[in-house]
Amino acid sequence: MATEVEKIRAVLANPDIALRNWGTVVNQKLSKVTPFNPEDLTYTAQQAVMEYWREPPRTRDGQTRFLTHLGSRQIGKSLVPEYCAYLNAAYNKGWDHVCDADTKGRALYLHQRVHLLHENWAFQRSPTITQKETRQLTFKYGGKM
Repeated sequence: MATEVEKIRAVLANPDIALRNWGTVVNQKLSKVTPFNPEDLTYTAQQAVMEYWREPPRTRDGQTRFLTHLGSRQIGKSLVPEYCAYLNAAYNKGWDHVCDADTKGRALYLHQRVHLLHENWAFQRSPTITQKETRQLTFKYGGKM
C-alpha cells in the first residue's frame, strides 16, 4: 500500500494534473511567463504527449512502446516531453533524464526552459542539490536531469 508521500509524489509526477495546475511556459506572443495550457496551441498534440508520459503503452512483454510524434513547428513537440521528464526526475527517486536534441543549442534551450519551469513551480517544488554542472538539475528526493 502506498504511503501518503508516495501518493503525493504520484500526483506531482502526473503531467495531466501537475503541468495543468502548476506549470508555466514562456508565451512567445506575450513575451512573458504564463500558466501552461496544453490547449493553447493545438487541440490534441500536447495532450497526447502528456498522456503517453503518464501511462506509456506497453508490449505484451511489458516493454515501453516508443512515441512517434509528427507535427508542425512550434507546437511543443520537444518542450512538453522535457516538462514531463522534469516531473519524473523531480518526484521519482532514481529517475535520470538526458535531453537529446538535433543540436547542442537546441538541447541547451530546452534545458533552460526546464530550469525556468522549476524556478516558477507553484506547488511543492522538489528541492535540488547544488551541483557544479550548470546544465543539470539534481533533485534531493528524486533523480537528475
